[in-house]
Formats: sequence, structure tokens, C-alpha cells
Amino acid sequence: MRRKQADHRRGRMLSDAIRDKMDERGMSAADFATAIGLSQSYTNSLLNSGRDWDGTPLEVREKIASFLGIPMISALMLAEIVEPRHFVYDDSIDASLQNLFGAIRAHPVWGGFCRSKERWDAMALDHKILIALLYERAMEVEILKKARLIQAQPKPATKRTPRKKPAA
Repeated sequence: MRRKQADHRRGRMLSDAIRDKMDERGMSAADFATAIGLSQSYTNSLLNSGRDWDGTPLEVREKIASFLGIPMISALMLAEIVEPRHFVYDDSIDASLQNLFGAIRAHPVWGGFCRSKERWDAMALDHKILIALLYERAMEVEILKKARLIQAQPKPATKRTPRKKPAA
């Protein structure tokens, strides 16, 4: 396994996941660059902190997700382009998280995870959202107003009325 550099550049988790997969497959950076259709220098700058992932074209992101065997949204989260807070509505988040804190504090098992209001308030928003999602799943409740994924529905086929031939 390659040594992971200790930096906090956005997208470092994606670079590390790619390197791990390259090691698993016995690939060099040049092999990876060829596999996803990028120049070796561009690939090296992505993998070695020279460039953030948010400037990469959509097609490249899709190839990387495929290479890693993960959904595109997971690759975007590893690249830190999409974050957990992007999945909830801002207009309801504060009230929802305060309700969550109250529900967790009152729960006999989960209550031990929220020791004080001060610690809860000091916690990063993304961490609170992840806790909320875990709590919702475990307790089979919905607290956060989340964005729903939608699929474009094909338009129904319309029947065409045959044209009448003009009378001669």
C-alpha cells in the first residue's frame, strides 16, 4: 500500500481510494491514466495534491466511479464535491436538528451519545446530519426534511391521428 500523505486538501479521500484500488489491481499511475483517458501529468496532479477534483469533467468522474466500483454520488462525496448537508433542506435543518437532539437525549440507549447541549452545538453540521441519518434509520423515523431523488419520467406517447387525404 502506498504511503498516504497527511494533508487536508479537498478530495484527498478520493485520491487515496484510487491509489488503494490501483495497488489492489497492480496498476501504475500511467496505467490508471490510460484506463480513464487522461494524460499522465493531469492524473498525477490529481493524485498528488496539485489539483482539486471539483474541476474534473463529468465523464472523468463517471469513469473514476466505475473504476472504484462505487456509485457516482459516493465518488462525489469522496471528492468532497457533494457533502451530507447537500441532501437536506436548509430552511428546516436547525429546528430539525434541535428536535433530534431532544429525541436522542430522551432515548435510553442513544442518550449516552449526546452528553451536553454545548457539545451538540459545537459539533460540525455534517456530523449532526450523519447522526440524524443514523438515528432515523435505526429508529425508523423521519426527522430531517431530505431531498428526494427524482427520475425524469418519459413523456407518454401520444397517438397521432392520421391525416385525411384531401378530396379530389
